Amino acid sequence: MKLGGLLMRHSFLVKTDYEKMRLYFKSKLDDTYFKGYIDRDETQLFYNSGALNRPLSVNLPIVQLNIENKPDPQGNYMIKFKIVDFALILFGIANSCIITFFILGYRSGSENLPIDIPLIVFLFSYGFLQFRYRLELVNFEKQVELLRNIP
Repeated sequence: MKLGGLLMRHSFLVKTDYEKMRLYFKSKLDDTYFKGYIDRDETQLFYNSGALNRPLSVNLPIVQLNIENKPDPQGNYMIKFKIVDFALILFGIANSCIITFFILGYRSGSENLPIDIPLIVFLFSYGFLQFRYRLELVNFEKQVELLRNIP
């Protein structure tokens, strides 16, 4: 596994016309793509495949797409696929609060908690975040194949 996979960043090369790609994304807005902005020079969208929708719950997209209207010499456009910064901020805040409260509770004399709890919580939350990212990545790879076949 590459380091980019652990950091939840991937990039795809798509050989198509930028305008056709832009129109494709506009046609799928509010269905699987949610608007950041779609411009003639660059596009930023948020993606939610709907693979892990829960009833009676808010389903916020956790991945972001960035595309610049700058093809390489072969005519390929790079789509940068990464986790939304807000999800990483929540992940960091939640885990740092757990570790802080655990350390404060441990210093105050309540030694009945195992020291492995913060590590287990960190690994579980990172594993869930990685699972959710991978699920969205697999579903987006199908969308990339559609983008590659746009006439």
